[in-house]
Amino acid sequence: MISAGTGWSYALALVGAVNSAIAFGYYGTVLREIWMKPVPDDVPTGEMKTPSSLNAALLITGTATVLLGVLPGIVLRFGDLTTITGAILGQ
Repeated sequence: MISAGTGWSYALALVGAVNSAIAFGYYGTVLREIWMKPVPDDVPTGEMKTPSSLNAALLITGTATVLLGVLPGIVLRFGDLTTITGAILGQ
C-alpha cells in the first residue's frame, strides 16, 4: 500500500494527472470532430436501416448490461454453483 503524503503517492498523483491531460487531449479532439464540425454535403440523410442481426446483438447486450447492473447477484450465484458442484464431485 502507498501511504498518503509520501513521495510515491505524489508521484502516482502526478502520473494520474499527466494521463488525464493526455486523455483529454485525445478525447477532446474526437468530441470536437463529432459535435463541432459541420456535416459534409455528401452524407446521406434520412432513415437508415439496421440489419436484424445487429438489432438482436444490441438487444442481448443491452439487456445483459441492465440486468447485471441492477441484479449482480444473478452472476454471483454461479460462483456458488461451482462450489456446490465441486463438493458433490469430490474435487
